Amino acid sequence: MRNFLSVITLVPVHENVVGDRWTDFWVRFGAAMAERHRTGDSTHPAELMQRIDYSKMEELRARVAATVNRPDVARALQPWYNYLCKRPLYSDDFLQAFNRDNVRLVDTDGRGVERITGSGVVAGGVEYPADCIIFATGFDVGAGPHKVGGYEAVGRGGQTLGAKWKDGVRSLHGTQMSGFPNFHVIGGTAQGTTAFNFTHTLSMQAEHATAIIERCLAEGIRTMEVTSAAEDRWQAKLAEKHVDHQHFYEECTPGFLNNEGDFKDRPTFIGATYGGGPLEYEQVISEWRRTGIEQDADVSFDTDAALRRASA
Repeated sequence: MRNFLSVITLVPVHENVVGDRWTDFWVRFGAAMAERHRTGDSTHPAELMQRIDYSKMEELRARVAATVNRPDVARALQPWYNYLCKRPLYSDDFLQAFNRDNVRLVDTDGRGVERITGSGVVAGGVEYPADCIIFATGFDVGAGPHKVGGYEAVGRGGQTLGAKWKDGVRSLHGTQMSGFPNFHVIGGTAQGTTAFNFTHTLSMQAEHATAIIERCLAEGIRTMEVTSAAEDRWQAKLAEKHVDHQHFYEECTPGFLNNEGDFKDRPTFIGATYGGGPLEYEQVISEWRRTGIEQDADVSFDTDAALRRASA
């Protein structure tokens, strides 16, 4: 897991032990950057990446053309956007399915389905009869935990998480907030981090929460709550580390990564994460557990537990 994340964030590794199509792109970019350094080439890294991106996408478009027998269907299936505008997926039989006589591709030219009737789906003014419709979307990626959990989190003074975040996310590390003692967000991307292997994000933030809870139990801490000043400092660190993804994602076709084409208005999934990358983020939260809690958190103690600890 760490090897995979290291490769795709250009952290040197002895061996690419995953060796999949995800890491392939970054191996190419890493090699191109090494050659740029070796030769003294002045090509900007962004331009270099764009060249590799186009080459990679040309390979994918060629694979579609070579696999799908009907040229008009193949053209409709070819992706004309940058590699990471969509999450790359892999299948040994998806493209081949379009060669079957009982499979038809309805190309809506980017406009999507107009409506669903009692007997089918309407697109381009034409109704296509259907016995079964499988929805491949419908979830709100990157939404706050109070939206996706089916409940409203309530902190001190009756403040809800929705109210706290009505003008934008405020947190420490994307996982803890003032006004919400003993509350830990797992999978926090806004002001936190994300990784192509999202389970890695879940793992590092779950370990972070677990370590804090273990300390509270061991030391008889009843409540731990990060301060508003700590949130301010994290906000400043995020600004310092910010990486501007706006131009890249605004050129992408609409999708969840660019807020359906309005990336500037809601860059919560990618644009608002910690700019130092997920591995550096992991170091930051680990170091905070060692040295930052006393500065950034207010704590109260369980009196009985403290007395038991003192007598022991």
